[in-house]
Amino acid sequence: MEIILFIVAIILLIVLSAITIPYTIIKYLFKPKKIAEYFFQLAFAFDQLGNVMIAPMANDVLIKKDAPKLYGNPDETISHVTGVNYLARTLTSFGYFVAHTLDAVDENHVTK
Repeated sequence: MEIILFIVAIILLIVLSAITIPYTIIKYLFKPKKIAEYFFQLAFAFDQLGNVMIAPMANDVLIKKDAPKLYGNPDETISHVTGVNYLARTLTSFGYFVAHTLDAVDENHVTK
């Protein structure tokens, strides 16, 4: 049953994205701040989704066994969990690579 719900959710996401993203851009065509806010919220939601999706692998590859924060909470972002473990010094070598890559894109991203 869960697999069927997952497939339905993916189909709905694809169909609704194809409709609502262009609609929102047209609606706020002359309000660039509204469009920027919309896409920021979408990015944040995808980041939360990513935190859940990568949890099994990330908890094995990016953090040490004694890490204070695990990946997988749908209310947290990948950057947040990485940042908590960065400050706690519980990232693996690959985890530090990911943290430094995020920081290269946005200065001090994981510690913000």
